[in-house]
Amino acid sequence: MSTKKIWVLAIIFGLIMSILFFIVISYNGSTNQVATATSLESEEVEETEEEIPQTIEIAEGKRAISIAVNEVQSVSGFVRPGSFVDLVTVLPLPAGEESTSQILLNNVKVLAVGKTFVDEYSENLDSYQMVTLEVSPEDGAALAFAQETGVSTLMLRGEEDSELSPRVNISLEQLKKGKMSK
Repeated sequence: MSTKKIWVLAIIFGLIMSILFFIVISYNGSTNQVATATSLESEEVEETEEEIPQTIEIAEGKRAISIAVNEVQSVSGFVRPGSFVDLVTVLPLPAGEESTSQILLNNVKVLAVGKTFVDEYSENLDSYQMVTLEVSPEDGAALAFAQETGVSTLMLRGEEDSELSPRVNISLEQLKKGKMSK
């Protein structure tokens, strides 16, 4: 066998061994990465399932109802689960009559914001498009009707404020004249 043939066989053998070595190392590394990623994901899911309750607690005789809100209607996102709010509604009236703004519901408990119903105070407050409130069946019906016909806005109450607001009715004419009840 000539020297040239020996060199060619050595180079071919070296290339084959290098390719096999690369495949073995790459295959084992990707398997470990997949296994590690899978185990991390399963641990995260288990932690998440343990931390989040599965249902909202609703007082006896009350119902949960969700309403659509934007950032302004939700007091710039400061409404959190466990907060209490008043609900102000602007209802349009038939042609020729003025629309009015009124406090529709008083001291209503917020059960959830968005899909969060655990009281979480974090620096990263996510925006939400709905708020779930705890109301009586009659108040729920009134709120559903008000949402379909008018615009509703939440007024956040202080933690110690449990006094009922008077049933205020404000019209555009009263605003123009500066006559509002105090």
